[in-house]
Amino acid sequence: MKYFNQHELSKTILLEDLDTVSVNDKRYYITPDGAKYVSVTTLLGHEKNSDKNGFLAKWKKKVGEAEAKRITDYACDTGTSFHLSVEKYLSNDSTYLEGISVHNKYMFLGIQKYLDKIDNVLVQEAALYSKKFKIAGRTDLIAEYENRLSIIDFKTSKKEKKEEWIEDYYLQGTCYSLMLEEMTGLVIDEIVIIMVQYDGSPTVYKTTRKKHFKRLAEVMNKTMPKLLL
Repeated sequence: MKYFNQHELSKTILLEDLDTVSVNDKRYYITPDGAKYVSVTTLLGHEKNSDKNGFLAKWKKKVGEAEAKRITDYACDTGTSFHLSVEKYLSNDSTYLEGISVHNKYMFLGIQKYLDKIDNVLVQEAALYSKKFKIAGRTDLIAEYENRLSIIDFKTSKKEKKEEWIEDYYLQGTCYSLMLEEMTGLVIDEIVIIMVQYDGSPTVYKTTRKKHFKRLAEVMNKTMPKLLL
C-alpha cells in the first residue's frame, strides 16, 4: 500500500461542506449565505433527462421501467462502494478493501496502479460553488497526478467509453476548476478522469479546462435559465 502525502496547501485551503436539497427532483446545494445553486451533474444531465424522445427515454422503454431501475440501482451502489474504497486508500486507511464485494475489490485492483500515480492530496470530496455561475458540486479529488496538480474524478462503467462519449465528464471537471479558482484563487488547468469497467479494465482520460470553456458556456447559456431558483 502506497503512502499518500498531503499537499502543502491542504492546511490553508479549507472548503466548508454544503448541504443539499431536492427541488422538483433536481439537486441543489445550499451555500453559506443560504442561496440554492443547482448541482453540476443536474445541469449537465438536464437536457438528456428532460428529452422524452432522448436516449434515456428510449432505453427505459426498451428494457422496461423495472429493469431500468435495477440496472440504475446496481450502478449507483457499485459506484458508491467503489468511491469509498478509493477515498479510504487515498487517506492512507488500511481498511480500504474491507466490507466491499469481491466484484468491487476486483475493480479496485484494476486501477490501483493508476491511483498510485497520485500524490500530494489537497482535498477529497470537496464541496465547491460559484456565485458568478450560480452552480455547485462536489469533486472527488484535487491532487497531483503524475506530478501535476489536477482535478480528478473517478468513474465506473459497464464498458469502455470512447472519449467523445465523456464530454460531460470534462465539462464537470471544468466547472470544478472554475469554482475552485473563484473560491480560492488557485488555478488548475489539468483534468483527469480515472474510469474502471465492471470487468476491472481501467481507462485514464486527460484534458485541460481551456479546451472546454466554449462548450461549457453554451450549455450554461442554454440550460441555466431553466434551473435557477
